[in-house]
Amino acid sequence: MSRLKKYNEMPIHVVEYHNEALEHIYRAIGSKYLPFEHLVLVHFDAHPDLGIPDDIIAPSVFDKYELFAKVSIESWIMPAVYAGHINTIIWLKPRWAKQFRDGVYQFSIGKDPTSEKLRVSLKNLYFLSDCVYQDRSELTDTKEVKLQIITLEKDSQSIESITQLLEPGQHYILDVDLDCFSTLNPFKNMFSPEDLASLTKLYWYNPPKSIPEILSCQETRRNRLRILKNWLTEIANGNLEYSTDRKFKELARIVKNYETSIKKKFDEQEIEIIHGAGCSSGEPPLPHHISSDERINSLVAEFNRLLSTTQHAPTLCTIARSTIDDYCPSWQVEEIQLKILATIQEIYKPAKIFCHYKSTEVVGDNKGCL
Repeated sequence: MSRLKKYNEMPIHVVEYHNEALEHIYRAIGSKYLPFEHLVLVHFDAHPDLGIPDDIIAPSVFDKYELFAKVSIESWIMPAVYAGHINTIIWLKPRWAKQFRDGVYQFSIGKDPTSEKLRVSLKNLYFLSDCVYQDRSELTDTKEVKLQIITLEKDSQSIESITQLLEPGQHYILDVDLDCFSTLNPFKNMFSPEDLASLTKLYWYNPPKSIPEILSCQETRRNRLRILKNWLTEIANGNLEYSTDRKFKELARIVKNYETSIKKKFDEQEIEIIHGAGCSSGEPPLPHHISSDERINSLVAEFNRLLSTTQHAPTLCTIARSTIDDYCPSWQVEEIQLKILATIQEIYKPAKIFCHYKSTEVVGDNKGCL
């Protein structure tokens, strides 16, 4: 293996949408600043981002341009695991993020030979509700992944530093979503509580326990999601009499209320918004917690403590603002960003900030990004 290069100044890549971080990670791998495999992702976030892109087949993961075009904010990590780059994910989350329980999860990601889609072997509701579970024995081209989940500011499971979670000399990426410090559920502003409750009922999924039943139930759910998305398409095309099904009428009512809310006609561009709201409306719901200044400062202090006691620096850092898509409050994002950048720059000197979310890329100090 060729010897890795070393940055003179650790790069901090600030992006708007979290999936854009993947491009900078891949660039560091390609230019031999990061090794090709056995990478650790230290992931501070209110969301796991461990979804599987539904419209990509496994071979396409190795075409980076197609991959970058297909991944989204919730599905950018696992394709990099399947590609062999990342094999350990350490998710550090705020208390209000309930998608997974704390602990260590060992599982596989691989290719379903029939569909060529990516599937995982972890029987967790997060994956089951997305219909991406498959028994490991049925997967090919598998990669093993270790997922460790830790809740920040949790007295019963405190850690002294990130070093505790890393092997000596292990290469890692520090990845931060600013919504880790204050979190919005964007759908709460798009839909009334009554319409969100109705969407939850329409998209509800309660998986069985046994593997044969799970696989059968997943196929049923896949078909159900396909029907719901088709209904949304028909509604967008004005076919309000497409079905006499009571659930279709309920979905049309929600769409009408949504049109009133956004003050424009519902069209095909809005289909993914309502479908995404439905798919994410089950249990546990998307996290929503607008932090006080005191809570933000407490979480930043915890972030500082964990990083300042780490014995070796990350190779690079990626930061997602997540404010245009309303996951981090727009009125708090600048303050949080300044504090996080100042913390990272102070601990990992020297470091250089790259602000990719500007219309013209900005390179410089933390204030230059704002």
